[in-house]
Amino acid sequence: MVAAVFIVDDRVVFSASDLAAAARCEYALLRGFDAKLGRGPAVSADDALLARTAALGDEHEQRHLGTLREATGHGTVIGRPMAPYTAASLTAAAEATTRAVEARAPLIYQPAIFDGRFVGFADFLTLSDNSAGPGRYRVGDTKLARSAKVEALLQLAAYADTLAAAGVPIDDEAELILGDGAIARYRVDEIVPVYRRRRAALEHLLDRHHAAGDAVCWTDEHVRACFRCPECQLMVRETDDLLRVAGMRLTQRARLIDAGVSTATELAGHHGPVPDLPDRVVTSLTAQARLQVRARAGDPPPYEIADPQPLTLLPNPDRGDLFFDFEGDPLWTPNGRDWGIEYLFGVLDARDGFHPLWAHDRAEERRALQKFLKFVRARLDRHPQMHIYHYAPYEKSALLRLAGRYGVGEDDVDDLLRNGVLVDLYPLVRKSIRVGTENYSLKSLEPLYMGAQLRTGEVTTAADSITQYARYCELRAEGRTDDASAVLGEIEDYNRYDCRSTRRLRDWLLIQAYEAGVVPISTQKVTGGEPGPIEVDDPLERTLAAFVGDELGSRTDEQRAVAMISAARGFHQRENKPFWWSHFDRLNNPVDEWGDQTDVFLVDRARVVEDWHTPPKARKPRRILELTGSFAAGGITRDAYALYEPPSPGPLSDDSDRRAAGNVTVEGCDDPETPTTLLICEREPKNGGTFDQLPFALTPGSPLPDKTLRAAIDAAARDVGSALPDLPQTALLDILLRRPPRTRSGAALPRTGSPVDDITAALTDLDSSYLAVHGPPGTGKTHTAAHAIARLVGEHGWRIGVVAQSHAVVENLLTGIVEAGVDPQRIAKKGNKAADASWLEIETHAYPTFLAEQTSCVIGGTAWDFANPQRVAPGTLDLLVIEEAGQFNLANTIAIAASARNLLLLGDPQQLPQVSQGTHPEPVDHSALGWLIDGRHTLPPERGYFLDRSHRMHPAVCAAVSRLSYDNRLRSNETVTAARYLADHPPGVRLMPVTHRGNSVDSIEEAEAIVAEARGLLGRSWTDEHGSTRPLRATDILVVTPYNAQVTLLRKCLDTAGLTELRVGTVDKFQGQQAPVVFFSMTASSIDDVPRGISFLLNRNRLNVAISRAQYAAVVVASDVLTEYLPGSPDGLIDLGAFLTLIDDRP
Repeated sequence: MVAAVFIVDDRVVFSASDLAAAARCEYALLRGFDAKLGRGPAVSADDALLARTAALGDEHEQRHLGTLREATGHGTVIGRPMAPYTAASLTAAAEATTRAVEARAPLIYQPAIFDGRFVGFADFLTLSDNSAGPGRYRVGDTKLARSAKVEALLQLAAYADTLAAAGVPIDDEAELILGDGAIARYRVDEIVPVYRRRRAALEHLLDRHHAAGDAVCWTDEHVRACFRCPECQLMVRETDDLLRVAGMRLTQRARLIDAGVSTATELAGHHGPVPDLPDRVVTSLTAQARLQVRARAGDPPPYEIADPQPLTLLPNPDRGDLFFDFEGDPLWTPNGRDWGIEYLFGVLDARDGFHPLWAHDRAEERRALQKFLKFVRARLDRHPQMHIYHYAPYEKSALLRLAGRYGVGEDDVDDLLRNGVLVDLYPLVRKSIRVGTENYSLKSLEPLYMGAQLRTGEVTTAADSITQYARYCELRAEGRTDDASAVLGEIEDYNRYDCRSTRRLRDWLLIQAYEAGVVPISTQKVTGGEPGPIEVDDPLERTLAAFVGDELGSRTDEQRAVAMISAARGFHQRENKPFWWSHFDRLNNPVDEWGDQTDVFLVDRARVVEDWHTPPKARKPRRILELTGSFAAGGITRDAYALYEPPSPGPLSDDSDRRAAGNVTVEGCDDPETPTTLLICEREPKNGGTFDQLPFALTPGSPLPDKTLRAAIDAAARDVGSALPDLPQTALLDILLRRPPRTRSGAALPRTGSPVDDITAALTDLDSSYLAVHGPPGTGKTHTAAHAIARLVGEHGWRIGVVAQSHAVVENLLTGIVEAGVDPQRIAKKGNKAADASWLEIETHAYPTFLAEQTSCVIGGTAWDFANPQRVAPGTLDLLVIEEAGQFNLANTIAIAASARNLLLLGDPQQLPQVSQGTHPEPVDHSALGWLIDGRHTLPPERGYFLDRSHRMHPAVCAAVSRLSYDNRLRSNETVTAARYLADHPPGVRLMPVTHRGNSVDSIEEAEAIVAEARGLLGRSWTDEHGSTRPLRATDILVVTPYNAQVTLLRKCLDTAGLTELRVGTVDKFQGQQAPVVFFSMTASSIDDVPRGISFLLNRNRLNVAISRAQYAAVVVASDVLTEYLPGSPDGLIDLGAFLTLIDDRP
């Protein structure tokens, strides 16, 4: 690693590590630079640790060099010039690298890279001969870590981009050789854009600072601070910054500074409102600041009861109570893909007995989970009223993750959650107690209740625990068992203290509750809607498990396929349980903890439209209400739960002091796209009796019944189990095994260039197998499939089923089949038929009759229809078509596969993905088509067909989408698409930056910019693919955005501007639609403002759907600083790089 920022011939020179450092914190980077310039004191660093790490890294590098030399013969060594570096020495080293490249050296070791500003020394350049073309050099770097880091990817990008600029032919991929020998490869075009952005920002920062001649100033608004690193924390305390106030967000800090409040002390003395901040937030932050200002060193922090009511959720103490704490390392990985380990399960009982369970690998982690749950089960048998206390949500989420990972203990964890056995004390503290500390960590609260027994030793924080555990791993690897055991002892002492602290906090909170006159009554259990057990111990399960075995890492493809079928038996229960856990949270926890969840409607006003009455022919009374409010995410579901605050309706609850929930149906709304007013129908509850209370929220209704699907999966599992150790030769097993389609002729799939001809011929040659068709946006997937189906019905007499996740998708394909020439009387489907549809509408009980009477036909339905042998008997169909198979999970594919001899999978996993709620031990939650694509961007040719011509997108739009999502394999049908033209507006994808700050889910600045831009486009001459020219209309423009709140704001702004016909909606609403011009409003101001995380906003699938709606031009409207950050993970860097590539025309 090159030393951080230095001066060469009065020019600032930097390395890749400086790029990462600046992205983390510009202030800290400049503090270090100032120290080198003599402008300030030195910045502390752990030189011993850095030296040791560097030595180990050099050893790893030399080992890989030996491997490469064996493969390539003698390599060329460049090496580094002597320090101190000069421009001449660095230039000479870079020129030596260029000469080695010109000589076509097969291996160049430590190539020097210098362009006058950037300096670096890659580990290797190896001459490759691959699909990118012969004679290209692949950049390689060794890293001691067993997993890739963001800094390492920045280095690869810097080396590749600088070498390419110097004329070196660079391979499309760069690689990291990790500490365990694994090789991780990355597309250069997806990492270079992030490097370029970071480099430009760093050059500007360093040059300006060098020229200024003064040390960096904390108050300099042009220097970004992270507020978290040691340098920033020092200044936060020295300047009494507002961030000293616990719970202060950066956006709130900015609002307060704008209002003239810039320190914690000033906030403590503040009175009155603050513009753009809710009064309750100002009140809370001001009270917090006053307590912190009162705090004195050496004394317990002052505290006050902010709201005693949340303390009612505390259970009464029980002799069986446990106090629980995990120690986990999120960066531990055995293979560079599977991350994180819980290395210590710490459990303290009410008598101070400590029960540690250690785990140092995956097998031990699984055993530790089983031992913990067995211990809890036994204790619950003796103490049915016991609870398990923890602090913060990590323990709950980790238990869920572990149970899902290993497929063990899932029912036990579910019982703990549904019955309220797990009690998180953190939200009770935050909602009820206000303490004069800078944060609400357990360590900060301990002076209130631990007395003189405060923490001591080497390990006093979670970060210390992780660091020490990494040290333990190193000592164990070196054979220093005594030293390693001592380190584990320190971690164990820390964990025991955490558990004891949790117990003492629980006791202290009980005292506060009693003194405030609050009676603890615990949380209420969730009853009803039991999804049934996940883990089934029956002869079939034992048969499947015996074949699969216990060794996860050494399974054959056949063993994994059987493991997936076994896991599918519990799929629907795993999917349903998170719903009930969320329902439990909504009944017990404050609204601000769940109010922004998907499909939750928060009620501002409720009005009785029709009071309780019994309509004619109805059996029970009902009431009609009008609710006014909003969805933060998602939208209307017809069946929902209405939630009522205490005193809750008697017929809905046994305890009027708790919230209650009742089933309701949504009968109507003011706007299906962005509903703000709903009409709902309440019916008299099962227990009888009406009530007057009005709901405060609507939440998602119970999951759909899945008994039919589960029975079908069990039948499939029995068929497989009875054949073991052999596997049936079926379409389903071919898919699970990822085998190429099996044909009767034994020939490869035909490729004549005519998709309809090829697909039809391939299907007729299938031998109880499958065919996959990957159809990107605008490639005519539905049209192609409809014509192939028409031929199979008309020319080959096939009986064909069509299934999808929704009725609308099925009916869209049925419409295409009618248009392709199939007699509508030979096409049938149950209910939901569109008014203009011509096929037969039949009842579900008529499915067998229709199929029996038809020698060739098409029948449509959902998974429930084709999984039901009473509707479609096994083997009845020649072909079952799974439409939108990129959103159709493997578990349901297993459920329906038996209905047909052959399967046709149509879809595009690169658009909106399969949505899953549960955690599964095998990937049965993956989409069927996504499973076949297997992590790639396009379908492998041996498994089917990739439709590579888009008839929708102009070549300029298509090229961007193809690069983003389809490995440049998708091309535009230029005969059609290039004919489109909008006067005075270029085709393609472009960025429209808008300046705004502090916006999260709505942005008036972006809305106004879109209105202005759209107005400027209306009336311009638009020429379509047929050569017809007319003025561009409002209906020719789509506006897409990720958030419902922005949809509402845009609709209001567009309507005010008279653009009522211009369509606006979320990404999910516009899949399948198109328009000449599309605006995509990103909404959030910065990474700190994104509510669901930047990965949601930059999700490649969602970007693909949004941009590919455009026939001619797509305009990405985004904050000018939205991408000004460095991601914290390699995946995040790749997502950001892909987005920057989308909006950047540079090669």
